[in-house]
Amino acid sequence: MTVPVSPVDPTPDPLAPRLVDEAECVASVLLAILLAHVIGATHVSWAAFTGYMVMRGHPLETLRRSLLRIIGTAAGALACLAVLESPLGTSMPVLALAMALAGTISLYGAITARHAYAWLFMGLTFAMMLYDRVALPLADPRAFAVMRMIETLAGTAACMAVSLASAWTLRRRWPAIRAPKPQGWAGVPMRCCTARAAGWRWRCCWAWRRSGICPRWFPARSPSWRSCSSR
Repeated sequence: MTVPVSPVDPTPDPLAPRLVDEAECVASVLLAILLAHVIGATHVSWAAFTGYMVMRGHPLETLRRSLLRIIGTAAGALACLAVLESPLGTSMPVLALAMALAGTISLYGAITARHAYAWLFMGLTFAMMLYDRVALPLADPRAFAVMRMIETLAGTAACMAVSLASAWTLRRRWPAIRAPKPQGWAGVPMRCCTARAAGWRWRCCWAWRRSGICPRWFPARSPSWRSCSSR
């Protein structure tokens, strides 16, 4: 009489893909830091932050997120340079209104648009450059914009290198777990918070107005800007 042998459970370890995710993030951040030091970046932490935030389990998802990050950063830097280099670039009311407008538009796009990641970093880069000018009125904003792009490129390059290397090695054994498709604002299906009038989502509008209005008061509270602009 033969004893039946139970087959080996083919189910892989559910924790293995998550461990690979963590290993990819660690490798990406370390490589981003190395690249930032090699190219002489000023804020190495921004390259490391990019290397962490852009990393995804699939190379195509990592590439898409890298492109959105680069496009959003470049758009925010160019928009802020257009404001700061204009004849009204030293006017506090103009800067406050520009911050309110940029914050409102970018957050509206970050919550509702298909390419939300690019909209988010457009507004974030705009705000960082404007506040840097407020804190250091004599600093060159063009140098800040160029360095921010260099740091972003270092982080995204590190992500792509690690993602491709992992796809050819670890991901063959432990494929990534795809995240579910986003449902909309705050996890609610977009149709539930949409009042369609020329495509505008009116029921979500108040949150975006507050998000744009609040940052506009930060520049005016800077003692360094008031002391400089009063000279």
